[in-house]
Amino acid sequence: AMEVPPDVCSVKITSGGSTLLARHFSPRMPKAETKAPAVLMLHGIPGTEQNWDVAYALRDAGFHCLVFHYRGCWGSEGNYSIAGLPEDISNALQWLLAQESVDT
Repeated sequence: AMEVPPDVCSVKITSGGSTLLARHFSPRMPKAETKAPAVLMLHGIPGTEQNWDVAYALRDAGFHCLVFHYRGCWGSEGNYSIAGLPEDISNALQWLLAQESVDT
């Protein structure tokens, strides 16, 4: 089995009928079948920092890291509302847990 290098890719997550923009930071894996723990990063409300440095550090420490943007923030579709945050968080978490290389 071949080593899988670390990566960052843009992903889209659906929540409340809107498309949320996200980035998935995946760690180096000794082989494709390897699983790694994951972190779902939640930025401030509505968020002034994207915290890429933290996401890269988590990836380099062996974690998957998903950074996503709530509806109406940082280019994600829809209208921002405090009431919509739990649904956005739940949908982002479901997306992350559905990745084959994430250790659940």
